[in-house]
Amino acid sequence: MGFGQSPVRSLGAQSLLEPAHTILEDFTFQREIGAESDDDHALVFGARIGDLSIQGCDFVHTDAEGLIDEFTVMLRPLRAVHAFEERMRAKFAAAMAATSNKPGVPT
Repeated sequence: MGFGQSPVRSLGAQSLLEPAHTILEDFTFQREIGAESDDDHALVFGARIGDLSIQGCDFVHTDAEGLIDEFTVMLRPLRAVHAFEERMRAKFAAAMAATSNKPGVPT
């Protein structure tokens, strides 16, 4: 199994990645850079946001136990990045509003 198909083991990572995957349409990994035994990997991907094409790269570092301890995403072109940011901002605002309306959750 390649690195890009590995399950995400962190709930924190899942909470960040899940909204992104609902925004990015036709998401496909195009290339993986780095051997499976390496600690550093680059995962090149492509997707769409509406009628805009977006390309990105996930830079991932794993610790001695194979858990992700660094995760950086770069996206291009700028117009698509702005569209992505607008949609992510709306998703996070909705999630924050839903959380603040739950009983027992401090505000």
